[in-house]
Amino acid sequence: MIMISVIIPVYNAEQYIKRCLNSVLNQTFNDYEIIMVNDGSTDGSLEILKKYESQNSKLKVITQKNLKAAAARNSGLKYASGEYIAFIDADDYVHNDYLRILYENMVNFKADVSTCGFYKSSNATFRITDLSKNIPYTRTNIEVMYECCDINKTAITSPCCKLYKRELFDKIWYPEGRTYEDLATTHKILYRARCIVTTPLKLYCYFNTPESVVHGKYSYLNFYSENVAQDERLIFFEDIGIDELIKKNIIAVERNRITNYCRGTLYLSGYETECKLLKKRFDESFKSLKSNYKINLVDFIIFKGFELFPFLYAYFLYYIYLFLNK
Repeated sequence: MIMISVIIPVYNAEQYIKRCLNSVLNQTFNDYEIIMVNDGSTDGSLEILKKYESQNSKLKVITQKNLKAAAARNSGLKYASGEYIAFIDADDYVHNDYLRILYENMVNFKADVSTCGFYKSSNATFRITDLSKNIPYTRTNIEVMYECCDINKTAITSPCCKLYKRELFDKIWYPEGRTYEDLATTHKILYRARCIVTTPLKLYCYFNTPESVVHGKYSYLNFYSENVAQDERLIFFEDIGIDELIKKNIIAVERNRITNYCRGTLYLSGYETECKLLKKRFDESFKSLKSNYKINLVDFIIFKGFELFPFLYAYFLYYIYLFLNK
């Protein structure tokens, strides 16, 4: 059996895919395969992938019509033969010790998931990483669930920066036809893990591109997908049944609803009804939150202000909110 399957969804990534593939092919860990899922690219991505495939037996190209990243990840999982799974996005790249350190930490700590730090960059080269700072630490699945509800939770919810045991994905699939598939799925996979080991080393580079879901043009699909993911998270965390965790998740969802309402109001024309329904869900949840939990003063002021003056948030305070939460 192959030890690690590296799954790379690819859509119109001809500018970046060579750098990504070269970073994986230069790994100091050798027992892996690369599954490249071409998601209906209309540029030269497929030609580049086929050339790499013809030159290296580790690579396998899967081609499908454009079904978005969730479907591409699912296709990669179906074809993966590795005992462990790693995801890398086509515009990102990794340190040449990325797989080795994640795998060694996984084995040494008998973990089910191994994670690392990442940084965001616009540069084409990797920053120097001092490998002597590889001081791993472990957490339980419940400890990580709390982190899934933090304000800045990208490192946890991203499917990347992680090495997973393949069995964790049993009967779990990314929601096809939606964006923000990571927000809807990663916590479910991590909850199945008995032990998560993490190195503070930043071994993954998240490359800022204007075409990404986060930085690209805001659409109703983004608005809808993120709101559905948040509603699903409410049910999931309620089923865990830990009161303090439920509270933290509700607060996280309420913050997200404020952001989505503002973005929907600012950037989506013709979806006023959907924004009003989102505001109604916020109000209902805030009423329940106030009745059942003690809320810290900062959150209470933010939530109460949005409850009373939603349009003020959308057209003025939203930009302050983004600045404060960078």
